[in-house]
Amino acid sequence: MELPGNPKSLLPPASISDMQLVESIPIPAFICDAGGGKVLCYNRLAVGMWGYEPGKSQSPLSTLTGNFLFQPGGSQLPRSEYPILKALTSGALVKNREVILQMPGGARVPVLVSASPLFDDAGKIRGALACFSDLTDLRRAQALARKSESDLLQTTEYFGVALWEYDPVTGASQHPSGFWQRMGFPPGQVPGSPEAWKAMVHPEDHNLAIQAATEAVRTGGTYRIEYRVLPPDGVPRWIRSFGRAVVNERGETSRMVVMSSDVSEEKRLEAGLLSSEERFRELADTVPNIVFTLRPDGTNDYLNQRFRELTGSHNAEITGEGWKPFLHPEDAAAAFAYRSESIRKGIAYSHQYRLRMENGDYHWFLFRVRPVRDSDGRLVRWVGTGMDIDDLKAGEERRRQAQKLESVGLLAAGVAHDFNNLLTGIIGSAGLLDSRLADSDPNRELLHVILNSGERAADLTRQLLAYAGEGRSTAQPMNLAAKVGETTDLVRASVSKKIRVLNELDTDLPLILGDAVQLRQLVLNLVLNAAEAIGDEIGRVIVRVAAEEIASPRGSAFAGGITPPEGRYVVLTVIDSGCGMDAHVQARMFDPFFTTKFLGRGLGLAAAQGIVSAHGGAIQVDSHPGRGTSIRVLFPESTAEAAPEVPSPGAQTTSVGRILLVDDEEVVLMVAMSALRDQGFGVVVARDGKDAVARFEHLAGEIDGVVLDLTMPVMGGEETLERIRKIRPDVPVLACSGFGEESVERLKHRGISGFLPKPYRPAVLVERVRQMLEVHRNSGGKAPGA
Repeated sequence: MELPGNPKSLLPPASISDMQLVESIPIPAFICDAGGGKVLCYNRLAVGMWGYEPGKSQSPLSTLTGNFLFQPGGSQLPRSEYPILKALTSGALVKNREVILQMPGGARVPVLVSASPLFDDAGKIRGALACFSDLTDLRRAQALARKSESDLLQTTEYFGVALWEYDPVTGASQHPSGFWQRMGFPPGQVPGSPEAWKAMVHPEDHNLAIQAATEAVRTGGTYRIEYRVLPPDGVPRWIRSFGRAVVNERGETSRMVVMSSDVSEEKRLEAGLLSSEERFRELADTVPNIVFTLRPDGTNDYLNQRFRELTGSHNAEITGEGWKPFLHPEDAAAAFAYRSESIRKGIAYSHQYRLRMENGDYHWFLFRVRPVRDSDGRLVRWVGTGMDIDDLKAGEERRRQAQKLESVGLLAAGVAHDFNNLLTGIIGSAGLLDSRLADSDPNRELLHVILNSGERAADLTRQLLAYAGEGRSTAQPMNLAAKVGETTDLVRASVSKKIRVLNELDTDLPLILGDAVQLRQLVLNLVLNAAEAIGDEIGRVIVRVAAEEIASPRGSAFAGGITPPEGRYVVLTVIDSGCGMDAHVQARMFDPFFTTKFLGRGLGLAAAQGIVSAHGGAIQVDSHPGRGTSIRVLFPESTAEAAPEVPSPGAQTTSVGRILLVDDEEVVLMVAMSALRDQGFGVVVARDGKDAVARFEHLAGEIDGVVLDLTMPVMGGEETLERIRKIRPDVPVLACSGFGEESVERLKHRGISGFLPKPYRPAVLVERVRQMLEVHRNSGGKAPGA
């Protein structure tokens, strides 16, 4: 390794071995001779430290002597004490001597020097090897550490905490004065020795404090003590101290680090609580929550007045097991397990349990329990509270059920919408073929199979929409008993002959506002589900309809977390003598496709719940294993009068006109276009809302009516309708959708001429278009709704 410049020319006296030696040392080093201490060779690190560069104006290190300007310890010493000179004269190794080095530029740098003599073959000292380390960064770090320690002490004192340490051998200690001043001791009275500290400690606490500290010193461990000190004013103050031993490499405790804090106020409060038992009980009897105390072993010794009011207990004081008889059977094991664990560990805990109220209902409570200890740290009592959170839990359950219904409902509605578009193509195409084939064509039978299958699939989408609460609803005032009677007459043929379906229908009932198709589906689902619960056994299903005044529904369990308001209802009850359900099955019985049979086969009760929700009703279930099931459905009564029967319209004469047909589904466009053209209508096709607006703007005077899908990409049906109305306000518009009619309620004020649900048969589409144009002509071409 070469030095800067030409080291051979600079170091003629040095041997190659000396150069190799000094270059192998990983810190600044040089070798000087024994005569005048002249530097013979040096390594690259030494050049960097002193700043000399050969060939420059500065003198090279080789022109200096090894003892230049060394001042050991920062003070001028005799030449004989210089580390390098001492190694040259005494032949001894000088190790780690801290000195101040005067640099060529004038800077004074602290360095650590070690010097070793070098001997020739005759054993005489021929020179010395000097190695040194710059201590500047170390001294800076030590200064920062001292400042950090000072800042930490000031911060802890500000918050009433003292950090201090003492030497267990000498007894010397360092205490922050501010802490002791706050404890009531005058300035300057800081314990600097064990004797001074003992003089400040309350005599009754001497042994406790000394034994704890002594044991920590002996074992090298930690201690936690609380003791009193006596300030000059004579009022004892409580101190809580945490101590930790610092152990050296020999396993001996070299010092103790202690953190102390003033806990006098905490002790005063605890003492006041324990000594004022009667006052505590008077206070506890005034709060709205349950308050109780336990003995150290966990047995109850006090329950406040609120507990007795809620549970109906008339004992002046309940001791021993306390409220154990009032715990819900499903919660008792967990409650006592938590309590036992807390008592074993001596720690606070909180948990939720149900308690039986005086009326027999169970309410959820949040219990919090914490230990109370005396001045010696002994557990003397447990104090706890119980807060009624039943309304909060009920709200959480309602939100959970609502979120579940909403998420599954969105999925169901989306699937139903897509199915309806597909079914429109299937049913429409089959319907067109059916109208075009001759009566004797053998393919008509296959077409009827397709049509029937399509209608059955359409029934399934209606169930999906009913579950989502978006089913097509043609709500009319009706007598529920009459609709139930019609449905049960049909369903009897579908159940086992061993099962009797009995009607108990009150004919003198208020009307309800309902959709006949959906209500028929509801009764069918409930009765078939009841029959399946009976299975192959002999049994009966009772279907009952009656009017009831519901005065206080809050204490009853309703499906989906829906609690109806007080009022008069028409109640449909389906009772079976089947196997009944446990709590787990009841919790899932309204989930889509859930069944206790081998495989779920449909929406079943999930669709029933959607229908009831769409009618503003509620479902109540009462079932127990082995005791059958009773399902009550509440429908609010209606004050409207029953609608008169409207005779079916006769055959319509063929009308012609030009129709703008708007739909994003290609198969729907094909079917609708073919059906209308077969009946003589002209058809202009648009595949989205934007396309429809552009075509209508160009052909506005030639368009007699619009058939508009409401759910489209690019531009939705509602915006499309608004744009068309701005171009020509009087044009009649027939809205179509795979969702329910409720989805177009907000469009009625804009004057749509009608609503056609998907899927539809071609003949129905044609008839609705004819009616729309006929009404428009009869009104004199006025804008819809005008």
